[in-house]
Amino acid sequence: MKSEIFCKIGRAFGKTKLYLRAKSPEILIGVGIASGIACAAMAIVETHKYADDILKSHKEAVDKVKETEEKYPEEYSKKDATVDLIIAHKNLVVDVVKVYWPSIALGAVSIVSTLGAYKIINGRYVAALATSTALKEAFEKYRKRVVDEYGEEMDNHFMYGTKKQTFVEKDKDGNDIVTTAEVPDDENLVLPDNIFIFARGESSEWANDSTYDVSFLNLKQSLFNTQLRASGFVLLNDILYDLGIKKTSAGARLGWIWDKAYYPDGVDPYIDFGIKELKDEYGRPIFVLEFNCLGEVDRLIDKVNKNNRQSTINLPPFKPFK
Repeated sequence: MKSEIFCKIGRAFGKTKLYLRAKSPEILIGVGIASGIACAAMAIVETHKYADDILKSHKEAVDKVKETEEKYPEEYSKKDATVDLIIAHKNLVVDVVKVYWPSIALGAVSIVSTLGAYKIINGRYVAALATSTALKEAFEKYRKRVVDEYGEEMDNHFMYGTKKQTFVEKDKDGNDIVTTAEVPDDENLVLPDNIFIFARGESSEWANDSTYDVSFLNLKQSLFNTQLRASGFVLLNDILYDLGIKKTSAGARLGWIWDKAYYPDGVDPYIDFGIKELKDEYGRPIFVLEFNCLGEVDRLIDKVNKNNRQSTINLPPFKPFK
């Protein structure tokens, strides 16, 4: 009986501990906000109650030093006046600290809580990013094995949930032409953050003309490669906006930077739309765009800057010519 009671207490304590650990950023942010508000409120009240008396006492001490210096210039030297002024200012600081120390303490709690919440959130974000990167690399290797063994057509079939569909079209002489194409079959298909559909209902720039659409996409790809070279970085959302595709929260972070460290030797950084042509259920051309994003632009830039600083620090010592 006692062991069961202790087990229940232990489980309850463990669940509470786990809950507090999971919600620690929210709790710390709440503590920080509450402490900041309380700090401001207490500072206002204490200023209203004590500020006039503190300033008045300080002014009297300073005025007394000046008055004594004027009355007794010979007995009361400049050095004595300076010492007394320092004491007066020190007393002012002591009085202010005595009055405002609760507000200062609450302000410190607010800052520490906010920074603590940031540290926890940032740590979790870095861990999630590392996991996401590992999963992405594993998934890319998996897709490469599919392509190597079954071909790119089967990779597209598995990736985009397509099925083969037959279409009957007319040529310029009015004769029937039977064609077979891959058509997306999964309406609830969930795509990664770097894959988008360029088609009716997905893009305002789609023209329902395969030749025009391919030329349009290739032109935009060339323009953004020029922008990458000129500005040093491009965000995915910049491209989506130009293609008439709805921006995403991930697109505000994902993109490319101009740094050859992320590419094979001799290859300049480049943007690839990864254009794949399919058809919809009515035989109209649609395009899957699989962007070769490098990653999160701000973190890529931070990494480059860090590497540049390290390379600067690790430069060999300068040896003058003899």
